Amino acid sequence: MLAILTREPEPGRSKTRLAESVGADAAAQLAAAFLVDVTAQTASPGWRSVLFVEPPEAASKLSELTGVVETQPQAAGSIGARMAAAAAQLVEQNADAVLVVGSDIPLLGAVLIEDALRLLADHDVVFGPARDGGYYLVALGAATLEALAFDALFDDAAVPWSTSAVLEASERIARARGWSVARIAARGDIDTSGDLEALQAELGGAAPSMALRTRAVLASLKGECASGE
Repeated sequence: MLAILTREPEPGRSKTRLAESVGADAAAQLAAAFLVDVTAQTASPGWRSVLFVEPPEAASKLSELTGVVETQPQAAGSIGARMAAAAAQLVEQNADAVLVVGSDIPLLGAVLIEDALRLLADHDVVFGPARDGGYYLVALGAATLEALAFDALFDDAAVPWSTSAVLEASERIARARGWSVARIAARGDIDTSGDLEALQAELGGAAPSMALRTRAVLASLKGECASGE
């Protein structure tokens, strides 16, 4: 089962670092586009997708926006606490494998999910490395799901969230528990103007069917800038 953690795209609260360069409205438009693309591209009959929403009252709005029928409120607390709670909810629904992703990488697609599931056949934990030293995906296999053992991976005291050491610390925790670890391809979170420039370069080499909403918003923003000059 696939847990997609997201927040309601809202000017002034979405992508605040990116908003410093593109403005609050544009940052919110991009956040919404990223979410639409992630949910569209990871939809598959091979697994169930569940949207974990913050704030809870935005659930119906984001379900309508994305087409993802199943929604749950995000838990309170750190990103680690929220990921752990999402994984635990899916375990309660008898998931035999759990993948947790965010909604900030518009080039995240089903192929990467399939890669992670394939690696779970021979590994206990699979990470999708982010280029800032964190990770954009974590996949949990049977050994970690048993008795909710995966909580160790999301321990606030052991993982320095929002730093470049997140992935390294998480892999160290997994190996200390005796779990085998693998990685899928790296991707970049879109948090800054530099990240956005890198994304635009990556889009040039990506399949034209990828990130359709993001491409449209970027084109619209570029047109607005040109008309304002």
